Amino acid sequence: MKLPVSFGNRFFFRIIFPGAILSISLFKATYNFAVYTNITEYLEYILAAEIFIIGWVFVVLDMPIYIFFEGRRYWPVWALKIFHQMERQRLASLHRTMRACETKQKLNETRFQRTIAGRHYLEAAVEISSFPLNTNRLMPEVTWPTRLGNLIAAFEQYPSIKYGLDAVFFWPRIWVAIDQPLRDEIDNQQAQADGLLYSVVALILSSATFAAYRVFHLDWPADSTFKMGSVDDLAASIVCIVLAFVVYRFSLHAHRQFGELFKAMFDQYRDKIALEENVKLVANLAGDPQLVGEIDYMKNVAVWRFLRWHRVRLRGESTNRRVRTR
Repeated sequence: MKLPVSFGNRFFFRIIFPGAILSISLFKATYNFAVYTNITEYLEYILAAEIFIIGWVFVVLDMPIYIFFEGRRYWPVWALKIFHQMERQRLASLHRTMRACETKQKLNETRFQRTIAGRHYLEAAVEISSFPLNTNRLMPEVTWPTRLGNLIAAFEQYPSIKYGLDAVFFWPRIWVAIDQPLRDEIDNQQAQADGLLYSVVALILSSATFAAYRVFHLDWPADSTFKMGSVDDLAASIVCIVLAFVVYRFSLHAHRQFGELFKAMFDQYRDKIALEENVKLVANLAGDPQLVGEIDYMKNVAVWRFLRWHRVRLRGESTNRRVRTR
């Protein structure tokens, strides 16, 4: 749930910060345009509008940006295979680290060595928790080709495994039921993660912009009274792409923090979802009065199946059926 137009941390992280990054790289082109059209006296207003418009575009493209960085779409097949394999190797390496630490704890006699091995074991275990679980074996697995994709899949999977609540479907229903101060706190936390990811995109586009300056030999106007310091466009392009990688890695920590908050919301506020009337309706449609007395997990799944897909599952069957409510 994004509320980017409110002024404050959310506005800064989602609009100003990424917009300013890309605007800096576009400044040479913007200045050339202002000189060519003889509107240099309005340059400050142009830059302010440029920052806001670019930031607004990032917010509008929020879903495609996340879809790409999670590895769900827009990737060529060869890249999917390579990055999937890299994530599988990372998961296998973490498992090896845990096994090695277990061995060290058993073999090392000194308390200090056992403590260090225990800490490394715990760090690897925490990192493994950033992978989603196989729903059959409940073991960590690689679902998407990127760290961000697997991290988001892990915390979105949590309410489904623990409570039978589909995160994507039920999150908006919790959101509208909680108080405004809590919404603001949650959205401020999410804005930090969003802003960092938007900034990664801004840095990648900035790298491409500086490279384009180099390819097309775009320079400052010869007679201009304003020139930035001598900056090699190729070097700036390389710096931007390196910074994009660094900021992406920082964004993982912000997303992990928000993910824990996301899971806590389902732990503490899932009872705000009004399901009882829907449980009775599904029980009636499925001819299954026993559903009303089932544990919450089973009732949550049945209600989700009906509300999301307009289907019910009869007791003893493994397939869903479409139903009529009138």
